[in-house]
Amino acid sequence: MDILSQLLTDKCKSIKEENGWMSTSRIVGEAVEDCVVTMCCPVCNDKALVKYKTNQKSKDIKCEKCSCEFQIKATKYTKNQQTSLKLLGAEYKTTCSSIKENTVHYIVVLYSVICDRYIINDIYFIDHKDINESCVIPRKPLSSTARRAGWQGCILIFDTFKSVKVMV
Repeated sequence: MDILSQLLTDKCKSIKEENGWMSTSRIVGEAVEDCVVTMCCPVCNDKALVKYKTNQKSKDIKCEKCSCEFQIKATKYTKNQQTSLKLLGAEYKTTCSSIKENTVHYIVVLYSVICDRYIINDIYFIDHKDINESCVIPRKPLSSTARRAGWQGCILIFDTFKSVKVMV
C-alpha cells in the first residue's frame, strides 16, 4: 500500500497543478482512478485495467482481458466502515438504472490524509452480484432555489465486500 499511497499523493499534487482544480474530492477522485489502473484486476488478476474517458456514466475503468467494468469510489477512512460502506453516490435515478442494466463492479478506496500525504488504508471490491437497488438510498432533492433545483443524489450502502490484495 505504501507504493500506492505515494502514487496517490503525487497524483493529487500534479492534478491540482495541471488543472487548477480546487475541489479536493474531485482531485482525489481523479487521482484514485489513476492509482487503481496500476493495480491488477480484482476479477482475473491480470494487469490490464484502463480508464474510460471522463464522464462515462456509471463506470470508470475496464479490464481489457476479462472485460469487467468498475466504478471507482474514494472515501475518507473511518473505523466503522469495516462492517458496512456508506458512500455518496451520483444522481439517484441514473444510479438505479445503471444497477439494473449493467454488471459493473465497485472498487472502494479508503484513504486518510496526514500532513499533506495521502495514505491508502484499504481497498474493497464489491461484486456486481452484491449490488442491487436496496443499496441505493435517495437523498433529499435540492431545493427550488438551488442552482440545480430538483436534482436528487443518493447514498450507497454496501454490507457485502471483500478487501483487495493490492498487486501493482
